[in-house]
Amino acid sequence: MDDGHPVLEAQQILWHVLDRPTANFGIYKAVPEPVTTMLTDLAFLGRRVLHDASIDDLASRLPADVLAQYVRDRDGRSPRQPIHPPDRASLVAVTVTAALHALRIADTRTAGHDLRWLFKDPQSPPATELSIPLKRALRPPEPPRRRGLRWPPRWRDQPAV
Repeated sequence: MDDGHPVLEAQQILWHVLDRPTANFGIYKAVPEPVTTMLTDLAFLGRRVLHDASIDDLASRLPADVLAQYVRDRDGRSPRQPIHPPDRASLVAVTVTAALHALRIADTRTAGHDLRWLFKDPQSPPATELSIPLKRALRPPEPPRRRGLRWPPRWRDQPAV
């Protein structure tokens, strides 16, 4: 793999984070979290990648060489069958690379938008023990606000009777 390969970048981020007591990159920059919390977030997202991601979902987020190896290693297994723990290096590379793709985005709203593809299934398990930055990122987007309209209207906005 060449320098700048997404798998190597993910590996470097992990090495950097594991060397410190707190994670302070990407979504954790504004609110640093203990490394153990960041790893919990990473494991949660990794399980979602292995369980819910389709090949098409992964194709837009991973290099072709990693995706091809993932497909070979995944061959013969149901795409919905969870693998605990991943038993191949390519499965770990896919989960970590895909999850860190969003976690390293500093803006939580943008990171959340980048993670929406993992949460298409309404039956998916709830995210209960995640970090505050990841919970913020996964919060549903707010509807656009309309300027000049108040709801509910104030009493003085009501027409006189």
